[in-house]
Amino acid sequence: AALHVLDVFPNNAARAVVLGDGKLGLLIARSLRGAGIDVLLVGHHASKLALAEAVGARTVLERDVSIARDASSFVVEATGTAGGLALGIALTKPRGTLVLKTTVAGKTEADLSPIVVNEIALVGSRCGDMRRAVDALARDAIDPSPLVAARYPLDRAEDAMKHAASKGTLKVLIEM
Repeated sequence: AALHVLDVFPNNAARAVVLGDGKLGLLIARSLRGAGIDVLLVGHHASKLALAEAVGARTVLERDVSIARDASSFVVEATGTAGGLALGIALTKPRGTLVLKTTVAGKTEADLSPIVVNEIALVGSRCGDMRRAVDALARDAIDPSPLVAARYPLDRAEDAMKHAASKGTLKVLIEM
């Protein structure tokens, strides 16, 4: 899913803005950086933003975002929140592309008129090519290991599931 955003990255884009410092947002930032793309990651947690900085991404806390300074012609919304769409629209420059990765249970409200007025291309994006992901991992093009928060043996799978369900937790692995 993270690598799939590369399929719609326009050749004329100077950089990408990724909204969301959760598992998917961090992996998208790593995927874009692995392709040599300048990335600005917007999030809520300095510790998570540091994981993106480690691969050369620039970061900013969402509370410090400036539409005038941080807008881009390519924005990926991966916040996992209903409000992410509105921020994504605001940060997408006219005639830019906004890629939606978030699925939220329930209705999402946002003013869609800027999509029309600014001729923003809205792209839904879900999963990608698994072979591409396996190949990227095999070539060490992307290192997801810093996103692993914990490892549990199989006999502690229930503990692993509880840990993984904790808000803000990155990847939890069960080893066999």
